[in-house]
Amino acid sequence: MQIDHITFSKTGGAGIVAHTIANAQRELGHDVNVLTVVDSDLRSQPLRAPVLTIAAAADEWLAASHSEKTLFSPLRGNLEALDTRRIRPESIIHLHWMAGLLNQESLRNLLDSGRKIVWTMHDMNPFTGGCHHSHACKEFTGGCSGCPQAKSVFQKFVSINLTKKKLNKEYPNLRIVSPTSWMGEQAKMSSVFRDQDCSVIGNPISELYFSEASRLSAKEKHGLSSSDFVVVVIAKDLIDPNKNIGFILKAIEQASALTELRLTLLLVGKNGGSYSSKLVNVRWVGELTSAQIAEVAGAADALLSASIAESAGMTIVECAAMGVPSIALENGGTASLITHGETGLLAKDMESFVSSVVTLAKDNSLLAKFGKAAKQKAISHKPHQIANSYIELYKSMS
Repeated sequence: MQIDHITFSKTGGAGIVAHTIANAQRELGHDVNVLTVVDSDLRSQPLRAPVLTIAAAADEWLAASHSEKTLFSPLRGNLEALDTRRIRPESIIHLHWMAGLLNQESLRNLLDSGRKIVWTMHDMNPFTGGCHHSHACKEFTGGCSGCPQAKSVFQKFVSINLTKKKLNKEYPNLRIVSPTSWMGEQAKMSSVFRDQDCSVIGNPISELYFSEASRLSAKEKHGLSSSDFVVVVIAKDLIDPNKNIGFILKAIEQASALTELRLTLLLVGKNGGSYSSKLVNVRWVGELTSAQIAEVAGAADALLSASIAESAGMTIVECAAMGVPSIALENGGTASLITHGETGLLAKDMESFVSSVVTLAKDNSLLAKFGKAAKQKAISHKPHQIANSYIELYKSMS
């Protein structure tokens, strides 16, 4: 089977997912390419796609109202940075993160020509007028009129964007895929995809996270006391407001006053040097490779997540594969990845988040039970299983 995966970058969540699926499909004997525009991001490689870089800057500084902290791409989304001649004429086309890569006219032309297209959504942008996460706004179910994320002069433009995206007829050669049931439900409510089939296939994670390791040994290696209750936070950028690290720090400080145990917070990602506390031990370990993350996270008793906007928080699954359960605010796709009271705990506010930390810190048997169940649930995210799920989906298409 010949497959062309198309995504914006080699890195980032979507890029990693696309390459992981592609590598697994190659190992299964298929002819697979991954087509990208940049290696990392536009900030580090602005001249790789200069028009796209200018549009992205205009989205940020001209169009966005910044009413919510989310990526906003109404101008960039109308561009086409991908040279479509790179798509092989007989391949199955597997789309990933597409803002600015393929415009709506090209997408419809490919569909009308009968090409098989699978589109894995990595955020909400495929079915909104420009935002990558709508937060509480549901305008994407209608016309995106009065968009709260756009300055008033751009609101009509956002509404027109959504109209351009609408696929008003059912295409048997198109399949929409969501990595979580939550985002699949949002897509089916949208005016863009309500007439299309939408499947749920989880994102794959590296086999590195399924290695067996002793938590006590990992703690000892990283200079952590075996009696410490160690929690970890993993983010690409720790000062990203969406990651809500200040909330987490405040929560574990409150939790420390309710338990005799010493709490240690491990911060993984860039820009973590500004976080400190007099009540808990805060250690910033910086940006790490996947192998290093697996090693550090293996020393943690629990992962904490308080993201304000989350489509598919893969750090939850990665830690689960190591037997590390999660405590998370119940936002977006998070609830699809944690079975509350079985593989971790979901919280609705600060009070319940603090209570969840205290509960797991005081109960080693419950912590072990959650960790075992989380590890079992994560098995469905192994690369070859996900790759095979997509192969079966390709085969089922007209």
